[in-house]
Amino acid sequence: MMQKAFPVSPGKLPAEMTAPRRLDVRRPFHPDQLPMTQQMKVRWKPAGTNRWTTSVMPGTFAKIPGGGSSLVWSLRVVDAATIEHITTVRVSLPPEAAAVMGTAKDCRVESVNHWVRVGD
Repeated sequence: MMQKAFPVSPGKLPAEMTAPRRLDVRRPFHPDQLPMTQQMKVRWKPAGTNRWTTSVMPGTFAKIPGGGSSLVWSLRVVDAATIEHITTVRVSLPPEAAAVMGTAKDCRVESVNHWVRVGD
């Protein structure tokens, strides 16, 4: 199931994800204007001042046996030149699968990234 959800290794990012690229945003900032919002068809919810959160592919993660699996993006405007982007993946395995794999039932991976303005 996970291979279908993520057919390409996340460690093998396309070139446009590893090099600086132009991103035009309007003021005041809102993540609805980001290309990833349209590409992934997500809806952002306010999570405090200059903060937003969204659930990504909830239908796909709901199909993972064990329940409670999710992919969540969080954005925070740090300052005029920096946006913090946090990706949190939670996978909850059925107890039988966890026993076979010799691991805990719940696993969480978090990636903290900073989008930094490098010029106009």
